[in-house]
This record gives sequence, structure tokens and C-alpha cells, in this order.
Amino acid sequence: MKSAFSGKKSWLWIVGLLVLLGGVNYLAMSDQPEAYPPYTPDSPSPSGLKAFYTYMEELNDNVETWDDAPGQLVEESDQGRQLLIMIEPDHLEDSEIAEHYMNYIESGQTILLVKRDLSGLLNANTNVLETSFIGDVKDSEGVDYEADVMSSTRLRVEADDEVLLSDDGGAIALKRSYGDGTLIAVNTPSWFTNENILEKDHLPLVLGLLEDAGGTWDQILFEAAHGSQDTAAAWTDIYPFWIIVLSLFVVVWTVLWLWFKGKRFGRIVTPREATVRFSDERVKALGAWYLRTKSYSEALAIQADYLKTRMQENWGISYRRSWHDRHDHLVRRLDEMSEKDVRAFVTGLEQVLQKDTINKQEFLLWSKQIDSVRREVEK
Repeated sequence: MKSAFSGKKSWLWIVGLLVLLGGVNYLAMSDQPEAYPPYTPDSPSPSGLKAFYTYMEELNDNVETWDDAPGQLVEESDQGRQLLIMIEPDHLEDSEIAEHYMNYIESGQTILLVKRDLSGLLNANTNVLETSFIGDVKDSEGVDYEADVMSSTRLRVEADDEVLLSDDGGAIALKRSYGDGTLIAVNTPSWFTNENILEKDHLPLVLGLLEDAGGTWDQILFEAAHGSQDTAAAWTDIYPFWIIVLSLFVVVWTVLWLWFKGKRFGRIVTPREATVRFSDERVKALGAWYLRTKSYSEALAIQADYLKTRMQENWGISYRRSWHDRHDHLVRRLDEMSEKDVRAFVTGLEQVLQKDTINKQEFLLWSKQIDSVRREVEK
């Protein structure tokens, strides 16, 4: 009963500790600021677009984020004139996906594509500069603006293109027609972020691009961040944090439960006790019989005779010697007993062996002492 109670108490301590650790971990994680991918419309971080997205909501009553498959864009184009804003997309390298966007433009819609490196994306080829140009940015009318151009590439202008923004290095933004629609390509995504949109003349430049794109639309779509988030981030985005903590708790609890139950994994090893018959089974049976019949005197006499036999075999003391005659030998050879203890052992053993009956307490006491001496003899 005591061991079972102790086991239950240990389990309560373990479960309580795990619950406490889970709660502390949950509170610690809940205090952490939420991490956002860069260039996402709902991100208030410096690299996010929430300021620009909120401003566009004030200009147009129908502003939404787009996170569906690109193949559905053409179906949505039936709702009127649309502007799709794509900032630093990382999924346009796929030719099939790019074809969907081209079909969307050719159906009469407008895409504002903003990416630092536009090489080969939606046919907006670029020229790579060996040096970065620092200077004023000019619009199509030659008006100068102060802005940071972080990209080392400039757009390759074709015959029918309209250059919207440029600097000494070349075109920064251009407008190109495909079918009934328009593509506006820009290589400065940093202008649109929360951190930089109010720096220098970035906001007037962004608003000028929107005017060049057409000015008014029935609907404005911000494409949500696509692409290569790692598996762990995607997994934590799918499931609430409390489910993750609970799952980890269940896993740890299961491992501990298997451990305490003694479960082992691997090949089955048959214990030797299951296949081998021990030679001392008869001795065990006799011992059990003596205890059951309370024949303590006979059992103690057998132990004393066995000790004599071991003394004769190991120390050469004759079996026929009495316990009194063995006193001097025992004093010399028993390192763990003093002379006084040896005398008490010899005298007491002789007395108890002469009794016709002894009780269980005497039997256990002298059995323990005889066994202790036997271990020293057998060293």
C-alpha cells in the first residue's frame, strides 16, 4: 500500500511539473511579438505593408487581399476594373503560374509588379548595373524626387514602353501593355514598406505610380505573401499554439508513462530464470517448510552446522570442535568483529542451540548473525 501510494504521489508531481512548464512556456510565447513575413498587407512590422494597405482602403471602398490560386484571377476580372498589387512575389519563376497572370492582364486588368530583381518575370527584363547610382529620381515629366533606390538593376525599355521613373542608371518603373491590360513594373519594393514609405519622397512616387496605373478601379487586390516559408513556420501557422503545447505534453507524458511501466522496445530476451531449473530449489522448499511449521530450532541448528562446514573448508577448523573452542580462531580471522563481539556470538549461539524451542524473533536475529559470519568466512 505504501509503495502504491508513493507511486501515485510521484505521478502527481510529474504531471503537475509538466503542466507548470507548459503554462510558463505558453505565457512566455504569448508575450512574444507576432512574427510576420516581409511585404505582407497586414504586417505592422517595418518590412510590412500595413500603412500602404490602410491608405489604399481610405481611397477605395473595395480593397481586399488575394490568397487564392492565380488561375482564378481571370474569373474575378468579371467584377470590373481591377488593380492587382504584387510586392516581392517569389512564385513567378513557374511558367504556368506566370501564364495565369499574363492572361489576367490581357483580359483588361492592371498589375503593379514591384520586385527588386525583375529578371525574366512577366517579360519585364532587366539590365544589371556594375555600380549603384545615387541621385535624383525623375518621373515621366522630368520632375526630380529624392528617393533611395536599393536595387542594382534597371529595367530594359522596349519600343512601346512608357518610362514612368528613372535615374542616371536607367529605368526604375515602366508601363507596358499586353492585350487590353497593363503591367507596371517597379524595382523598388522598399518604398512601399512601413519603414520607408514616409521617408524622403517615397510616398509621392508611390502615389504617382498609382495614377499612372489608371487612377480609379472597381476593386484593388493585394496579393498575400506566397512562396517559400519553411515547413515549421507553416505548421505553426496552421495550428494554434495551445494545441502544439498540448501535443508536446501528451508526447512527454506518454514517454514517461512507458518508462515507469518498464516498457522496453527491441527484441524479446527470455530471462534465464524462465528456462533454467536452479539447484537450490530443494533448499528453498525445505526453508519454506521449516518456516511454515515453525521449526525454528531445527532450522537454526542446520545453519550453524553449515557454518561449521564452511569454516572447515576455508579455514581448516575441525567440524567437531565446539563453538567455545573456536573462539580464538574467530578472534584472529573475523576482521569485522571485535573480541567482545566474538565472545558474545559464541556464548549466545551455544545457549540458543541448547534450547528445545525458540521464537521467530530469536530465529531471525541469530540467522542474521550466522549469515554475517558466513559471508566473512567465504571471502
